[in-house]
Amino acid sequence: MKKSSFSNIGFIVLFTLFLVACSSSLEDVYSERLTDFQKQLNVKIQTKYILIIPNQGCGGCINSAVVFAKENLNKYEISVIFTEVYDAKLLRLKIGKSFLVKSNVFVDKDNIFSNSKTSTAYPKILKLSNNEVIEVSDFNKDIFLSETK
Repeated sequence: MKKSSFSNIGFIVLFTLFLVACSSSLEDVYSERLTDFQKQLNVKIQTKYILIIPNQGCGGCINSAVVFAKENLNKYEISVIFTEVYDAKLLRLKIGKSFLVKSNVFVDKDNIFSNSKTSTAYPKILKLSNNEVIEVSDFNKDIFLSETK
């Protein structure tokens, strides 16, 4: 009996260590996606923040993020990535071609930021340091403005 209970405890400990070692933080997942995205477009995003805006989801949240981005793109160190875009023409009509051609506005045509760990109905703000994502949060204009003062 003692040998069996020790082997069960050993299995549980090893399994727990395996889960901890294999789990990635949300920041790590977004950092990997960002690296893939930059490689695919052959760009290096140099801003302090990235606003990721899904094409579908919380309509009011998305509209608020788009308005904020249009009004403040050059005021703060922000890049914008539109993801889950299935109709580029519709996006151009909705957002405006003049905004989409800015150097720090991108369209995630291959939906790199749309997967089981990063897909969301809400805009996300990524805070970067040395091109690594150090913080991920739902975008809230008031909180963002208070933290960037």
